[in-house]
Amino acid sequence: MPRTKKTHAQVFAVGKDFLKFLEESGKHDVTSKSEMAEIYRNEYRPLHSVATRGCSFSRIIYTLRMKDKVKVTGLNNQVVIPNFAQSQFSAEHLRCLNVLAEATRSASTHTSGHPYFCADCNVKGTSKATFTEHLRGKKHLEQMTYKCMKMQRPELIESRKGITVYCEHYDGDGVIGFSMERSCKIDFNITVQNNSVSDEIQFLAWVMLKRQPGITINQSVQDELLMPGMKLNLKVSVKTDSLTVLQSPLLLAFKLAKETQAFQILRFLKIEVVSEIAKDLPPTIPYERPKRKTMRELWGEIVEGERPPSSNKSKLVMGELKPYNIPSRIRFMGRYDDSEDDKERNAFEMPLTWDNYVDKLSDLLHIEEKQMEVDIRRYDLAGACMKRDGKFLRLKVLGLAENRPSVLKGDHLFARYPHDRVKKYTGYVHRVELEELVLGFDKE
Repeated sequence: MPRTKKTHAQVFAVGKDFLKFLEESGKHDVTSKSEMAEIYRNEYRPLHSVATRGCSFSRIIYTLRMKDKVKVTGLNNQVVIPNFAQSQFSAEHLRCLNVLAEATRSASTHTSGHPYFCADCNVKGTSKATFTEHLRGKKHLEQMTYKCMKMQRPELIESRKGITVYCEHYDGDGVIGFSMERSCKIDFNITVQNNSVSDEIQFLAWVMLKRQPGITINQSVQDELLMPGMKLNLKVSVKTDSLTVLQSPLLLAFKLAKETQAFQILRFLKIEVVSEIAKDLPPTIPYERPKRKTMRELWGEIVEGERPPSSNKSKLVMGELKPYNIPSRIRFMGRYDDSEDDKERNAFEMPLTWDNYVDKLSDLLHIEEKQMEVDIRRYDLAGACMKRDGKFLRLKVLGLAENRPSVLKGDHLFARYPHDRVKKYTGYVHRVELEELVLGFDKE
């Protein structure tokens, strides 16, 4: 029997029905993720064997989380149902779940016997050396990178508990930036000042969340006790031979002398390295990050265009190859968090042998084709205007002279009106000029 793959909507429907099953069976008080998984496998799945085929418990929880129907919180992976599910769960039960989650988090932050505690990673330290090593470790860097970039940037760049971080190159909004010449070395100081009235604050460490070879910070300055009104200068050196923009979040960790929990202040380093040639050739328009293109195809009528005349006088006739479409297991791999994706990833990580040679190389070709589909969509043009040139239309394409994209005579592209999602027109390339394409469309 071929393996079935449920769509996102089908998995979501199964997840909502499973929540209803928990309420009807009187098991709505179960909050442990492992216990809920046992109920799903041993009680719910045997009763709905057809509907749950191809739906693992982890994929159902993942889908419900993406739809904001459940959230997994707490140290014991408790599944919490937010306010949207009050029709299925009583208000008293929801209140108890939230109180339990808050109690779990607060209890972990007041554990005795550990003089240092990182609330962001839930890591306790028994000595200055081990806690400083954690602050520079991979786990803390990844956690703080996500937090400062996505969630708490406005809070982290503000002065906290009397500590002020400033610099002569401070541009506001947490950014320390300036321009410099290539192959030059610039040293500057970041000043940390304790503005509190009576609190003694300990400076623990400072780390760059993104490694930059051209930026060097003085790691010897750490574990300094700042008395009220005291200042501390931190030296930063910048030198590079490349024309680039050096960027890295800079995290400074402190703690009150009488407390165990550390707090952080964030600054963003942004150094632009320029040269005389770059100054003579400034950009004409500001750089904008390309928007993410959708891979969804619009179905509808396709109007064929005018093909270029063929110059091939050979009598050879090329046969058509059978279609080799990308398998759905590869096309949708990585979209869901389930065991099937884990099997595919494990298969790719296996070394190449005579037994898996055909399957592995075939999958690699399909993956390359999938990446080519993503790459070509980067050159999509929105709101483009074409000029009439006789019976043809001219389209200006930036980067065409540098073969970005690479277009040849005989290739085709699709065009449609902005508000017409039903019909699209095929235009064939008749000539490739320096920055323009001469296209042949239908007379319509």
